[in-house]
Amino acid sequence: MTLRYANKTRQTQLFMQVYERFQDPAFTKMWNELMNRSWDSPEDYLAKYTWDGIALSVQTYFEGIGVLLMKNVIDADFVYELMPTMVNTLWSKYEPIVRYIRESVNYPQFWRPVEYLKDRMVEVAKKKGDPVLFDYSQK
Repeated sequence: MTLRYANKTRQTQLFMQVYERFQDPAFTKMWNELMNRSWDSPEDYLAKYTWDGIALSVQTYFEGIGVLLMKNVIDADFVYELMPTMVNTLWSKYEPIVRYIRESVNYPQFWRPVEYLKDRMVEVAKKKGDPVLFDYSQK
């Protein structure tokens, strides 16, 4: 087996592991709950929800994908085909809270891989000529 073939095979296996978690009904339930939350300010969010297991599970999932992209372990086009808008929507909704946490507790690394993943998905969308959406309701 050539090295190139082995790399493609491994990348495909890794992608399928990402996909399995992505399509898991438990993940979908957490995603929906996270995206249905509402708040008036970052302080209000933290008072209502804290950074609970639901938020942490979704965050770490996307952080993991972001790290895989940062390290060139998985291909951005693979990820884009699976979730072209999902991470953008998450980032758009939670960016004010992320920025608040980064500043208020001096934790600039907070959600950095998620932000990187969002930036890469925007790059891929632009490269493909697709609209860059930050909300599923946008057309």
